[in-house]
Amino acid sequence: LYQLDSNCRSAFHQQIILEIIKDISNKEQSISLNKLYQILRDKSNLKIGNEILRKEVELLILRDLLKCKIEGNQIIF
Repeated sequence: LYQLDSNCRSAFHQQIILEIIKDISNKEQSISLNKLYQILRDKSNLKIGNEILRKEVELLILRDLLKCKIEGNQIIF
């Protein structure tokens, strides 16, 4: 049951992150994970830690849902 709850939360986070990043990538060439964290907190009231945010972005990249790469603290589109 815990794993199901965790997977559902992760999918929910990824959906919100994907929407925000797609919007940003149309305007910018990159964004820092810290700035993305701030935007997610302000715009969608999503309160996850920086480590979880990084993990969710990495999963989206691995699943080919995001066409970008992470270099240090930057997401490069």
